[in-house]
Amino acid sequence: MNTKADTRPLFIVDNSVSGWTGLRYLEEWADISRSFDIATGFFEIGALLALDGKWQSLEGIRVLMGAETAHRTRKVLLKAVRSRALETLDDSLEADKLANPFLRGMPAILDALRTGKIECRVYDRGKFHAKAYITHARLDVIGSQALVGSSNFTKPGLTQNIELNVQVQSAREVAQLQDWFETHWDEAREITDDILVAIERHTRPFSPFEVMAEITEVIERHGGWPAAFLSHRRIEEASVIPFHPPVVVPKPKDRYANCVPLIPLQAAAGAFSDPQFVEDDGHEWVAVATKHRLRSGMFVAQVVGKSMEPIIPDGAYCLFRAPVHGTRQGKTVLIQLRDTTDPETGQRYTVKRYESTKASSNDSWRHTTIRLTPANHAFDPIVLTDVDEGELTVIAEFLEVLQDEQVAAG
Repeated sequence: MNTKADTRPLFIVDNSVSGWTGLRYLEEWADISRSFDIATGFFEIGALLALDGKWQSLEGIRVLMGAETAHRTRKVLLKAVRSRALETLDDSLEADKLANPFLRGMPAILDALRTGKIECRVYDRGKFHAKAYITHARLDVIGSQALVGSSNFTKPGLTQNIELNVQVQSAREVAQLQDWFETHWDEAREITDDILVAIERHTRPFSPFEVMAEITEVIERHGGWPAAFLSHRRIEEASVIPFHPPVVVPKPKDRYANCVPLIPLQAAAGAFSDPQFVEDDGHEWVAVATKHRLRSGMFVAQVVGKSMEPIIPDGAYCLFRAPVHGTRQGKTVLIQLRDTTDPETGQRYTVKRYESTKASSNDSWRHTTIRLTPANHAFDPIVLTDVDEGELTVIAEFLEVLQDEQVAAG
C-alpha cells in the first residue's frame, strides 16, 4: 500500500475574478474532448447558450438533472420533477430573451436535441442534487477527468455564483464517478422530447393567423374591444350574467367533447391537489358552448366578487384550462394562496392578472415579487414578496366568461 501523500495542489474552480470560472473550464475542455457527462440539480439552456461555439465540437452531451421537490411517491415525484424542471427551463428562457431576444445559438441546440447529440434525463427516484462534469478527452493519453462540487449546469452556476468545485484527475477515481453516473443515468427518465417542446414554444415562427389569434385572445382576456385599451374602465358597465351552464350526465365519450366538470372553488382543495392534473371525479358536469376546443384539464368555476369586473362580472361562470403552459406573465389565472386570502372574498382561491419579478438565486430563478392585479381599479393588488415555494400555486388559465348562446348571439 502506497502511503506517500499526494502533494499536488487542488485545482479549484470557484468563479472568482482572478481564478477559474466553470464556463472557462468547460470551454477549454470542449476543445479537446469528444463528450461531456453532466450531473446537475438544475439545468438551464442559458448554460449551453454561454458555451455556444464550443459545445458544437463535442460528439455528445448527456445531462442528468433533478429538481428541488419534496414529493415522495415515484409517480408523483416524476410528475413534479418533470414539471419543475421544465418550469425552471421555461423561466430561464424568458430571462435569456432579455439579453438575447432572438435566442441566437438556439437552432443548434434544437438540432442537437433532435438528433440525440444532446440527451437529457431527469432523476425521479429521490431528491437529486448532484453536480459533476465528467469530460472525456479525444486522446487516450489525456483520458477522462471530472469536476465535482457545487455548480449547477446553469449560467449563474458557471459564471456568477461563488462556487467550490475541485478537479478529479485520478483515472481510478474518475472511473468510480463514471460508474456512479451510469447507474443513475440508467435509473433516470428520458425528458429530451419534453425539453424540445419547451424550447420550440419560444423559438418556432408564428404564422400571421396565429399572431392575430393571440392578439384577439389577449384583447378578449382584458375585456374586449375597446375596454382592453381603456386605462379607466367604467365598472358599472359590468353586469352579472344570469346564466348557469346546464348540468348534464355525460357518457364517457362525451366528457371533454361537449362538457367539462363544474368545480366549486369553496371546496376545491381535493380537485387541485396536483396542479398538473385536475381531479374530475365527484363533480357535476356542465355543457359548454365555446370556441375553445375542449380537452382534459378544462373545467368551469363560478367567480364571485367585483375585483375582476368588467372582464369577469360578479357571479359569472368561467371556463378555465389547466395546467398553465408557457409563461404566466400577463395572464389572468386562477391561483391558490397558502398563507393569505383574497381580501375581497376571504377565500384562498382568487382570479387575478399575474405579474412577477424574478432574480437568480442558487442556480435557479426565484420570484422576488408576485403581483396579482385586479381589473377593477377600485381594488388593490395582492403583492407577495420573497415568495417561498408552495406559498402560491397557479392552478389554471382563465379562458372566457360563459354565456347563454342566445345571449351571446344577441
